[in-house]
Amino acid sequence: MKSHDATKTIITKGEATMISVFVCENNFQYLKSITECIEKLIIIEELDIKLEIATSNPAEVIEFIANKKVDGLYFLDIELDDGKSGIDVARAVREHDPNGTIVFITSHLQYRELTFKYNVEALDYIQKGNEDEVNERIKACVERAMRKYIDRNEGLHYCFKLPKGRTITCKHEDILFFETDPSVPHRIILHTKRMQYVFYQSLDKVREELPKNNFFKSHRSYIINLNNLTETCKTELMQGNPAITMPNGAECKVSASNRKVLLKFMAITMPSGGGGTAAFRR
Repeated sequence: MKSHDATKTIITKGEATMISVFVCENNFQYLKSITECIEKLIIIEELDIKLEIATSNPAEVIEFIANKKVDGLYFLDIELDDGKSGIDVARAVREHDPNGTIVFITSHLQYRELTFKYNVEALDYIQKGNEDEVNERIKACVERAMRKYIDRNEGLHYCFKLPKGRTITCKHEDILFFETDPSVPHRIILHTKRMQYVFYQSLDKVREELPKNNFFKSHRSYIINLNNLTETCKTELMQGNPAITMPNGAECKVSASNRKVLLKFMAITMPSGGGGTAAFRR
């Protein structure tokens, strides 16, 4: 991702997570202050969010969200440059990210009426001024946006806390499997399509929090995502292997009794190739 103006655009690198944050502000000092506040908040609170773009160029935000699906939190100044206003950016947000959370940070609260006129509902309107007060309002907006995201996606994600307290939210479709760490009681290793996480919980408790049609306890130490099984898994089971190889190359143990259950399931869902489905019943 490239900046249009190296002196006025701040872009952070890293893997996209639960919420992408965008800041669009034409005063560089305010842009820097808001960005630093959000970055510190992410680090101190260990939040599962990413500061995607901080810029003075509204076209940069609009172009990004027009070409990439995001769950966004947008901090927008109403008065911007390049012939566009924060209202224009907000209207683009409503078009491309209808569930996005918008917060206006402005010196002119009288512009609030424009947001009603153009149907761009905002979570908050923060008046520029006292930096401490602005930072507290920003923090509150981040917390409210995260709660809104979790409530909206309830049933589609698995949420857990890392040892240092950071809350992680994984889409069910991205989860490959869970396994217990044999060397540490109640330590769970979660394998996703992109990375691994370690947290503390009993495997049975994890199982209770997952949809039964999508996840299956293949072994006393493993829970697998049925939707991410492959033809290779099916072949290994048919050959009597005690484990299956998941898409990330890691092996999951399968007990003898559960091998028969999985083969029956895969005979229905993979008659001639393809992945599993959510139609599993044991």
